[in-house]
Amino acid sequence: MNKILLIALTSIISFNLQSEESQTAWKKETVQGFPVFEGQLEITEGFGAYLDFCLRPNSKNFDNGGGSHDYNTQFLKNYHGVSNYVYDPFQRSEEVNATTLNEIKKHDFDTATSNSVLNVINTHEARIKHISLSCEALKEGGIAYFKIYPGDRSQVEKKLADSYQSNRSAASYQEEVEQVFGKGNVVVDGKREMIIAYKNSSCKG
Repeated sequence: MNKILLIALTSIISFNLQSEESQTAWKKETVQGFPVFEGQLEITEGFGAYLDFCLRPNSKNFDNGGGSHDYNTQFLKNYHGVSNYVYDPFQRSEEVNATTLNEIKKHDFDTATSNSVLNVINTHEARIKHISLSCEALKEGGIAYFKIYPGDRSQVEKKLADSYQSNRSAASYQEEVEQVFGKGNVVVDGKREMIIAYKNSSCKG
């Protein structure tokens, strides 16, 4: 084979592999809420999910991939007494993320929530990293909730320049969550498209 052609083919293969392995950055603006409660809070689509998560009063929650707004944090604090710490590599500043990562090092979170995040991460490696971060944040016996938005349920992924959607169900992510939390510690709630994982041992992955 011509040496120049071989180099060109190698470059193309290398580029394709890098493209497949890199995570699609979420660049779309976080859903904007509308004012309620005398302008103190704003309702967003995330509120319903937090009710599904069954967070306990006076507990500490790690909001993994929680977006750019603090409406949910205000809601949880004011009406459920939950201290909510948000981490989002694409929607939050380095300062905010650093503060939350420092809290994670304490491993004392009662719960960890992931609201429609796994379905917008297009690589296995990045999803495992996301799941592992939730696990690391938890205290022993803590609970992680992974809410999945199944999209059109076609199982056909949709990748755009500014976003990604898997169009997959919660059940399709069970094995990846088990890879981190271990088998026997993960339950799928198909009705609510949610995975519930219990930290009963050290995090794997």
